[in-house]
Amino acid sequence: MLKCLLRKTRLVRVTKLASDFSDIGKECHTRARIEFQRRFLGSTSDTLLPQCGPIVINERQLVATLLDLRTARGGHLTPVQRAQAQAALRTRYIAFFKQFKRQEREKSDSPPEEEEQEEEGDSDDEATVAAKKAKRDEVAAVDLVSGMVYASAGAAEGFDLSSEEDFAREDALAAEKEFKRVFSNWFGLVVDWKGEFPEANLKDVDLLHDLMDIDLGRFYHKLITKVDPDRSRFGFLPLMAGCCDGQIGALNAESFAERVISGANLVMTNGSTLLGDKRLEKLVVLRMNREFMEFMRREYAEEIAKTQPFKMTVIAEEE
Repeated sequence: MLKCLLRKTRLVRVTKLASDFSDIGKECHTRARIEFQRRFLGSTSDTLLPQCGPIVINERQLVATLLDLRTARGGHLTPVQRAQAQAALRTRYIAFFKQFKRQEREKSDSPPEEEEQEEEGDSDDEATVAAKKAKRDEVAAVDLVSGMVYASAGAAEGFDLSSEEDFAREDALAAEKEFKRVFSNWFGLVVDWKGEFPEANLKDVDLLHDLMDIDLGRFYHKLITKVDPDRSRFGFLPLMAGCCDGQIGALNAESFAERVISGANLVMTNGSTLLGDKRLEKLVVLRMNREFMEFMRREYAEEIAKTQPFKMTVIAEEE
């Protein structure tokens, strides 16, 4: 069986009935279905259940579903899940909106950096500086004589001025109103996948077979910088697809983390349980990056020979 495996990122998939599997294949198929039921269908059983479901999708995954334009219309969700997804996205949109507005206020309230206007050779001597200071003090004293000095900003204490809590409430109301509009535009956006990704040679628009491997970040960058630079149509939704807890890449990162854990399990076998933490981490990192290192040595062998004469990474003491 192992001789059939190829060193390719995508193995050849052959359509075959489960009933035609070998005994080992049938056992693997059963275990995979049990794992699927436990992970996605809420099962706690160690055996395969004849009926189980529906699919349990956590809140973060529901948000990512709506932020991903390939699945934004929620065709795979139940009506209850669609309502949950929209509510979860609304909550995060309001929080994102409020955070953005707060940072804008902090930026506008911060004093501008003083620029040095004096050039070399133009600086005043001590006597001139003292004379200017005395003049300013004299003017200030004259102003104070009338007793009617105009209060500077921030000197009016004791008044009930708008606080950050007031601004936050106003921002939340504005975000709620904006979300209804931009979500409608987002949900109704029709993407010409074949036109946007001609290099992919898409034969169809199947989510798994055609759209899974496209460079979606490039299209989102286009939405942010060219299609809707003022955020009047889609608001913060394209940005949230890459920088919130429901971002699209978070699911891939979660999958990679599971692969790292699986790699660690392969490294720490029953015969190597005494490995220290640092040694284990080093071995796991090397294992996870094995294909990358092989690629670099194969494609950039000459460059590596120049920078790494001993065919290994050499780090100087000062580094």
